[in-house]
Amino acid sequence: MPSASSPAVPPRRESDRPLDALTESVQTQTQPPPPPPSERPKSVVARSGAAGELARTTTFAAQSSAIIIEIASPDRAIRWRITQGTLVQRSTDAGSTWETQSTGNAAQLTAGASPAPSVCWLVGRAGVVLLTNDGASWHRLKFPEAVDLIAVSATDADTASVTAADGRVFTTQDGGTTWTAPAPREFSTITSIRSIGAPRSTTARPNRSAC
Repeated sequence: MPSASSPAVPPRRESDRPLDALTESVQTQTQPPPPPPSERPKSVVARSGAAGELARTTTFAAQSSAIIIEIASPDRAIRWRITQGTLVQRSTDAGSTWETQSTGNAAQLTAGASPAPSVCWLVGRAGVVLLTNDGASWHRLKFPEAVDLIAVSATDADTASVTAADGRVFTTQDGGTTWTAPAPREFSTITSIRSIGAPRSTTARPNRSAC
């Protein structure tokens, strides 16, 4: 007698799956994968010491970075910082809390130096130089040229050196009333006719074979 075969089991359909399992599967398929670490937002702090150390700058994609320039004074509890490019804040508790200060400046700030707890110099684009000597009020100093400034070092409220993007260094010893600019480069004058492409002079020699 032929053996009785087991009845075939029909394949399981998606409609037979529990509703919770179907929902979880759909959510898993529709959620986008997380961005790689290289594209996630970053926060960078560039610190400038009391002795006027140059603020470290690093280039990041504008849409995924926030650069904060922090300037420490000789008093470790008192410091300033530049956020959002133009916003200036001061802390008197070593950075636990920050108070925003009005500077009247709209240009991007790039560096700062604080030689004393109540003194801070800030520099930025288009020849912007800001100074506070009471720790609260700021005033803009006149600068000889509308060049981008990238660094500043200072010893007090009167003496400071400012570095331009082209490498020139301007100094003041009277709180920014006057500035000493580097002397222009001297170029040597070309006096050699031969060096500018003039033809060489020639001297005719007698033909001795004709004599």
